Amino acid sequence: IIIELCLLLGVMTIGFSAFSTILKINGTAEISSSWDVEITNVETIEKVGTADNKEDPTFTYDTANLKASFMYPGDSIKYRITVSNLGSLNAVIDSAKLELENQNVLIHKIEGIDAGEVLNAGASKSFTLTITFNKDTPSAPNIGSVVATLKLNYLQNGNSTPFSNAEGSTSD
Repeated sequence: IIIELCLLLGVMTIGFSAFSTILKINGTAEISSSWDVEITNVETIEKVGTADNKEDPTFTYDTANLKASFMYPGDSIKYRITVSNLGSLNAVIDSAKLELENQNVLIHKIEGIDAGEVLNAGASKSFTLTITFNKDTPSAPNIGSVVATLKLNYLQNGNSTPFSNAEGSTSD
């Protein structure tokens, strides 16, 4: 019996060594995509009444900075804002948020862009932002110059945030 056990152990050792191999995988991977969605232009396209720019509009990659003046109800100023996808990944607009002083007497409207809209790689999209001194304001307060900041949030197409499924458009 001991000899048979030793023979069995020998056969098992030879079988194990014959069937055991080392699997070695070597390789490299490279991702060659780029993310670059940014505001590329802001221009004033229309002024109504006494509305005017106190300073020329400025912008960074995701923010438009505007400083305008309004004297009378009904005055308004309209801007064309261009956003470009300079990267290689498709993007989708998640939100456009306007920070605006004197919101109790100023009305704003964003047209030409909607949440969930795709901006393909290499494409540009222009939309408008209009800021109006509410013509229904009972007394004309002296609001002088107004600072407005529009911030855009884009995501890679196919991704979402808790705001992505919110109802409504990007205008107030």
